[in-house]
Amino acid sequence: MKNSIYFMHAKKLHITLAICLLISIWLTQSVLAQTKTTTGYKIETVVLDAGHGGKDPGALGKKSQEKELTLALALKVGKYIEKEFPHVKVIYTRKTDEFIELKRRAEIANLAKADLFISIHINANKKKTLYGTSTYVMGVNKSAENIELAKLENSVIAYESNYAQKYDGYEPDAPETHIIMSLVQNVHLEQSLLMAKLIQDQFRIRAGRNDMGVRQAALVVLWQTTMPAVLVEAGYITNETEEKYLMSAQGQDFLASAIFRAFKEYKQKIEAQNKKIVVNKNVPTPRELADTSLVNFGVQIRSSVKQISLNSNELKGFAPIKEVVYGGRYNYIVGNINNYEEALTLQSEIRKKIPDAFLVAFKNKKKISIQTALDELKKQQNGT
Repeated sequence: MKNSIYFMHAKKLHITLAICLLISIWLTQSVLAQTKTTTGYKIETVVLDAGHGGKDPGALGKKSQEKELTLALALKVGKYIEKEFPHVKVIYTRKTDEFIELKRRAEIANLAKADLFISIHINANKKKTLYGTSTYVMGVNKSAENIELAKLENSVIAYESNYAQKYDGYEPDAPETHIIMSLVQNVHLEQSLLMAKLIQDQFRIRAGRNDMGVRQAALVVLWQTTMPAVLVEAGYITNETEEKYLMSAQGQDFLASAIFRAFKEYKQKIEAQNKKIVVNKNVPTPRELADTSLVNFGVQIRSSVKQISLNSNELKGFAPIKEVVYGGRYNYIVGNINNYEEALTLQSEIRKKIPDAFLVAFKNKKKISIQTALDELKKQQNGT
């Protein structure tokens, strides 16, 4: 019987893989096709999502509940933004102690055509000595800690009726769940990573918190959104000292101010990039991508199962351009840049002509994830 069940699951998994691959290709192309051009782009709408609420208390501390702390922080962040940027529309997924489904939180942002989604949470761990902040973007990271965090935050859907139907067959503990989420590409990953980095920088500098870094996890609330999105873990409620800080007016002010300052810097950077003119002929001449141990970024503009002539009309206007083979396809990439922000600027300019162009990164002639590239750059900067 056990063997029969195993083979049934294995068969289901293989079928799921094939279906998910087809769906993900269609979905990714569909989303990319809808990506708006960035000429004169402004950050006009931001959605602040206070995690948990109502019948879902979230993580529990000795004297507080996550749902209370996240709401307090979201409201404070919103006030800061509204005061300094009255033209920016701030939308809250909740402003009171009420239960909001994960899908509904994303729908609020999607229907508002928001430019940024910030979900605020408080962490928890059986290891009560852990403390510090971290900010997550959508991605599949197999580290035990990130998987546990994803399970913790995604478990909220157990409070919802018919959640399997609502979330396209999502099952928190099923292996195919992570396959589905890993296949669906986040076309806003670079912007999300930028925002996440700015938040962590501000937590460390402004609030003096322990920086636990930018991370990736398969988080349902981020998976459902269609704009740059981050999930903030503002501290550990299970750490007695940190819980006191999270409950204090001063601690909440510092944390909210840090998130606001990150938003302000993100807004300035994104809008400045979209105003800056980059002429293709001034793009650095590409050598072999990742010839050295340095991390290199480029902007992928085309991918094909068949080789395309570099002189073809499809690639016209993007000289010089490089052909790189990976994933069983021919990929055509512009740029060979060591600086992440410069790469984002190049991507912004190219997207005026090709809205679905996106960043790729390489090291030692091998393609790596953007997050790995950023981690490598940080090591290089620290001399490690």
